[in-house]
Amino acid sequence: MQGNKDEWSLTHGNLESLYLTAISLEGNIAPSLGNLSALKWLDLSDNSLTGDIPKKLSHLKRLQILQLSGNNLNGSIHPSIYNTLSFSYLDASHNSVVGRIPPEIGKLVNLRYL
Repeated sequence: MQGNKDEWSLTHGNLESLYLTAISLEGNIAPSLGNLSALKWLDLSDNSLTGDIPKKLSHLKRLQILQLSGNNLNGSIHPSIYNTLSFSYLDASHNSVVGRIPPEIGKLVNLRYL
């Protein structure tokens, strides 16, 4: 996969799973991932991604699994991410994510792994 991921046209309405594990992605997570409205599984683990986790990922209302481990992400997880009520698995380990876990996490009744 080549090109600037910030310019990817990510609007495929039926895409349910996106696995981009260990393919040497660099830079920030593309906010346009938030356009993939049917996405249930997003795995960006083991790359060299940096920056914050985009607020726009909170638009993924069907997202169940978000795997971000093994990158260089920093900052905090925006509280709106926790409004994705279908989350069952959220892994941001092996990054430099900081901050407190907000009370909104209590809304995630399906959460099994954090």
